[in-house]
This record gives sequence, C-alpha cells and structure tokens, in this order.
Amino acid sequence: MYHTGAPLQGADLMTAVIDRRRALGLTQSEFAKRLGISLRTYQEWEQGRRRPSGPAESMLRRAL
Repeated sequence: MYHTGAPLQGADLMTAVIDRRRALGLTQSEFAKRLGISLRTYQEWEQGRRRPSGPAESMLRRAL
C-alpha cells in the first residue's frame, strides 16, 4: 500500500501496517522482529488494545 497525503494515524496507520505485513508475507512474529520490538507489543497494537507512542508511530510509517 502506498499512501500520499495527510499522515496516517491511529487505526488507519495500523490498517496500512497490517496490509504491508501481509503483502510481505510475514507473520506477526517476523514483522515484529524486523521492527525490533516484542511480538507482544506488536500484537497489542495490531489488535487495537494499545496504541503506538509517537516515536513508534514514526517507526511504523517508515515501515510502510
């Protein structure tokens, strides 16, 4: 997914991240490892139980 325009935030950002992870054919575990974060943290974000902090949101935008 390639996005132009206003920066993605919140649920829109995570939807784009999930789409990217799936397009790469990566599991949650593999993607979290590439990002350098714990699987648990990534799962919390992906499942909407927690939101990434400001620096984490920046990291996720770069992953897109």
